[in-house]
Amino acid sequence: MLRAFGAADLEDLFRCLSDPLTVEFVTEPADGPDVLEGVLEEYMHGHERGVSLNWAIREKATDVYAGSVSLQEFSFHDLMAEAAFDLNRNFVSRGYMTEALGAVLAYGFEAMKLHRVEARVVQGNARSEKLLKRLRFRLEGNLRESFVLHGSPRSVLIYGRLSTDPV
Repeated sequence: MLRAFGAADLEDLFRCLSDPLTVEFVTEPADGPDVLEGVLEEYMHGHERGVSLNWAIREKATDVYAGSVSLQEFSFHDLMAEAAFDLNRNFVSRGYMTEALGAVLAYGFEAMKLHRVEARVVQGNARSEKLLKRLRFRLEGNLRESFVLHGSPRSVLIYGRLSTDPV
């Protein structure tokens, strides 16, 4: 189930983003809920500024927080956005992100009339690469050592999907 973020999601967000395995390819684990207050604020209000649309992923049966999925970095002139996502490790390999990102892509292409959605993945993040390929993204490039992660430069792979690509 996808829903808008609210102030009550801070603890859930912290539990997810403080897990070293969940954020292994994104950032350092959060060391307290207070460091995520700005992130939650963006998740809650990014749409008002026209910079992002963010959804909490919750398990339907239990309402347990599973992760997040977003469209961000909009270029309305170019009809494009970037997809971003994270998933609590307790929900990996259960189809949650395939379903959630698939729904967000459908919304982006159909309701928002986007033509292109990009996703950036740190090289070596095999799960995210597999997800994007499953959702018909194509590998388009490699930004060599363009991202510092855990103190070391890492390459970032650029994936893209067009509204006209076969589903």
